[in-house]
Amino acid sequence: MAKYRVLGPVFSGACLYDVGSVIEHTGWPVGGQLEPLDDEARRVRDYYVKHHAKPYFPATPFNSFIGEIFLPELSGIDPSAVWVGAEVSIEPSEGAPRYQALHYIQFGRLIMSPGEEFSFLGWPGTNFHPINEAAHTVEEYYHRHRNDPDLSESVHELLGLRSDDDEQAPRYMATEDAYLKFPDGDTLIRAGTAFDYVGMPGRALHPLNAAAKAAKKNYSEFLAARPMPPFRPAVK
Repeated sequence: MAKYRVLGPVFSGACLYDVGSVIEHTGWPVGGQLEPLDDEARRVRDYYVKHHAKPYFPATPFNSFIGEIFLPELSGIDPSAVWVGAEVSIEPSEGAPRYQALHYIQFGRLIMSPGEEFSFLGWPGTNFHPINEAAHTVEEYYHRHRNDPDLSESVHELLGLRSDDDEQAPRYMATEDAYLKFPDGDTLIRAGTAFDYVGMPGRALHPLNAAAKAAKKNYSEFLAARPMPPFRPAVK
């Protein structure tokens, strides 16, 4: 907890602290009434001075989800942004790292609010809080190897997950809302959704595996090289 010396009258909750007293404070040191006494208090003060005028600045440095001081990364939110990174999903996925957002996190048009949970197959950012064993494994590995020039783009190999490149079906990420033709009819695919699709990919589909990249590059050649399903005679 950040520790301060009171330089002027300070209310915290229902308490009025005397000048000269030393307190632990979970709020921002506004008004010049608090002198930081430890490294954490100085971090909080410096963060406040640098970022307090930015959008989405947190109301308090204390994060109730983890029960401690947390100074989030304040990236700007761009509603028109397109996500072309690792696969992300609100729904749990078997074996996938699962996180809780400690502050706003943007994946293109998908914006996670503080407290929301999500699955992510890339490397975690500052505002990611691991909530399952796979996520803790990824976070620990990333902290040790984040500066490694050979660090892979995804966590599949680290966790022993089947990579999208092992799949024959093209897999894409929708970069904007799009209607696509599927065997059961036209389907609205929301921006940020990852899915398998064997039809001709349009500009709104970002390839996530080798098959999808081949289909985007030359769809005719991709179809010609694609193995045909086995012939099954009609049953009379």
